Amino acid sequence: FFSDPGRMHWKVATSFIAANAPRLAVELRSAAAGRPHLIRAPARISTRTAAAMAPPDATVDAAVDAAAAVPKAEPLTAPDDPHLWLEDVLGEKPLEWVEKVNRDCLAAVGDPKETESYARIKSILDSKDKIPHAYRIGSKYYYNFWQDDKHVQGIWRKTTLDSFKTKEPEWSTVLDLDALPPPTTDTAKTWVWHGSTLLDEGPDSQWDRALIRLSPGGSDADTCREFCLRTEQFVDPDGDDQGFALPQPAKTRISYRSRNEVLVGTDFGGDGS
Repeated sequence: FFSDPGRMHWKVATSFIAANAPRLAVELRSAAAGRPHLIRAPARISTRTAAAMAPPDATVDAAVDAAAAVPKAEPLTAPDDPHLWLEDVLGEKPLEWVEKVNRDCLAAVGDPKETESYARIKSILDSKDKIPHAYRIGSKYYYNFWQDDKHVQGIWRKTTLDSFKTKEPEWSTVLDLDALPPPTTDTAKTWVWHGSTLLDEGPDSQWDRALIRLSPGGSDADTCREFCLRTEQFVDPDGDDQGFALPQPAKTRISYRSRNEVLVGTDFGGDGS
């Protein structure tokens, strides 16, 4: 909104109306006549360009006429991308290129697995001295996801608060990722934990269901399956309880709306929509 449209600088006026001069000419002239008006079009012409089109003392009408005379720009076309073929991340040619680049890197800098730094960092990550972060589910158990040299892909485990306070808590395994059948998608051979989403039904929640997200190979895309915390088993989608499942890896967001409903955000059509 302009409190004093009659004094609006012609450069400012032009920057607003260049995108659609015929329609905005009416709006802008109404504003210049003293009737405050909302200018809705985005700026598509720089003030420097506008400055070359009219004298410094130009009126709003002159700015409108000048902008209307600007020829429409041709639509931009993206230049040919010589690396577009790499978008096929699992294609034969891109994978051959990746293997070659990896070989070249190893030949140039050596295998990092053979360095002291790699061994030291791995020993830290596999150390049993790590402080486990635990979070409560329900009123009794505290859960933790843990990885070490024996649990490479990781385990989801639980313990009581009293046990957690001790020097050596007694953990009970809830889900062992290393014991699961390997992924059947693409070239992935292992599962990577992407977290859990609990069914929260409020003050009377039973805390007996969770949505477990696992990524094949550690990619951004993941799968999702409903898990029962009482039986410590996945809920069969084809069984009596009709567990929720999204078996195809995708960049998906899913959460419970109720015990029998979930909200899903994903690519449903395969076209990115």
